[in-house]
Amino acid sequence: MSCPNCGAEDGQVVPVWEDMDRYEDGEHPKFLGCKSCHRMMRPRLLRDEDEELPPQAKLSQDERNWLSVRDMVGNQHSDRLSIIEWQCVKGAAVYYGVEDWRSKADSTLTAEENVSLMEQRATRNTKATMRDLSSKVQ
Repeated sequence: MSCPNCGAEDGQVVPVWEDMDRYEDGEHPKFLGCKSCHRMMRPRLLRDEDEELPPQAKLSQDERNWLSVRDMVGNQHSDRLSIIEWQCVKGAAVYYGVEDWRSKADSTLTAEENVSLMEQRATRNTKATMRDLSSKVQ
């Protein structure tokens, strides 16, 4: 599998464990890391080879502050999304052409659900938004 962020070859994407005990216990890694672009990703966010994967997008300091003030950032010990997962959500929003991703992201959803949400609200490649679709159905 190549890196969805920078396209680095298969050998550049490596498993990353949070601590050595988990590695020694034989647990699956929680993250994959790219030795080329130094970005991390969740293995479950990766899609089949024939599907395009939105890259991560670095969060600005303003976005990090916004997430922190709203207590929306978690870590491995909480249910909230981590900074890495929020970067995946923002990357999906940028990739799919979603404007103002912060107003559309939902902190009660998982990272995968938020990525799917951004895909549903896509405006890239003249795709209809969910609002457009719902107005046509009624």
